[in-house]
Amino acid sequence: MVGTMKSKIRSKNDTRSRTPLKRSKQAGKKRTDKELILALQNRFRKLEMSNVQGFHFMDKNGNGKISAAEIVQVLKDAGLTISLSRAKELINRYTDGEEMDVPQYVRFMASAYSYEDGESDAE
Repeated sequence: MVGTMKSKIRSKNDTRSRTPLKRSKQAGKKRTDKELILALQNRFRKLEMSNVQGFHFMDKNGNGKISAAEIVQVLKDAGLTISLSRAKELINRYTDGEEMDVPQYVRFMASAYSYEDGESDAE
């Protein structure tokens, strides 16, 4: 019985048996608009949604507009973490306000294809 307790304690404290957390190569790096837009599009593709269906998916409160908080949440669900201020910056680039409506969203999603390969809009 003592041997069993020791093995339980050893296995509980044994860090070799645990999988180490992998850090993103881009941890701490500001993602470009293109990377964020493509991440959203990939998320919608995995959910078998069109980009327009994706708009309604992102519009959690159903007001017909997407807020920065809603963008943060959907990207978080897709495995990307961005700050609320970065999401607001993203929205401000494509709108005049703090939320994005459908026509602005369509321009936003299409803008991923207006960048040249390797071009970055990150500061």
